[in-house]
Amino acid sequence: AGRVNKEDLVFVFIEGHGNYDGKAYKLNLVGPDPTAENLAAVLYSIPAKRFVVMNATNCSGGSIPELSQEGKIVITATKSGMERNQTHMGQYFINAFEKKVADSDKNGRVSILETFSYASQRVEDYYESEGNLQTEHPVLDDNGDAQAQSKPSPDNGDGLLAKVTFLDAGTRAELTPEQQELARAVQELERQIETLKYAKGEMSEAEYEKKLEDLLLRLARTNAKQPE
Repeated sequence: AGRVNKEDLVFVFIEGHGNYDGKAYKLNLVGPDPTAENLAAVLYSIPAKRFVVMNATNCSGGSIPELSQEGKIVITATKSGMERNQTHMGQYFINAFEKKVADSDKNGRVSILETFSYASQRVEDYYESEGNLQTEHPVLDDNGDAQAQSKPSPDNGDGLLAKVTFLDAGTRAELTPEQQELARAVQELERQIETLKYAKGEMSEAEYEKKLEDLLLRLARTNAKQPE
C-alpha cells in the first residue's frame, strides 16, 4: 500500500480453499478466516483506482457482492458460493499469459477480458474431456453492480473495463519516444471504440455509426504512421 499511487493498477490473485455458509464467503487461512467483506476492506484500502481481483478458490462466487465496486474487475472461478468442488480456473488464467495464447484480437497484448474468456473456455474443455459434469462456472463483474456474467458483453454491461485493462506496460522499450506516443494513441483510440460500443444503446443508430466511423478513421490514420 505504501508504494501504490492513485493511477496504479493493482492485481490480486487469490488461490486456495474457500467456503460459503449460505450467507458469507470466507477464505480459509491459518488462524481466523477473513470474510469477503474483510478482504474488500483490506484490499481496497490500498490507494489505487483500478483493481483486478482474481479469486480462484472454490465457493469464490460468494465473494462477488462484497468485492464488486466501481473501478474493480472481479473474476471468480465459480458463479456462486454453492459451487464447492476443487476449481481449475486459476491455472488456466495464468496459462493465458504464456506466449500470449489468449491474444484473440492479435494486437500483441492480452487484456483481462481475453484472459478470462480463454481460461473460461479451457475450464469448459477440461470437464468435457474428462466426461464430468462442470462444477465450476467462472464469471466476471467490472461495472460495480455485483451481477457477474459468464459471457461479458455490451448486452449485459460487463466486460468494458476488462477489455481495456492490461497487466503489461503497453509500449516496447526499444521504440523511440515518438513511436511510443503513437502506440499510446492507438491504445487510447481502441479504448474509445470499446467504450462507444457499450454506449450504443444510449444514442440513435445514425449517431452511433457516425461516431464509430470517425474513431475508426482516426485509428486507421494513426496505425498508418506506425513502423512495420
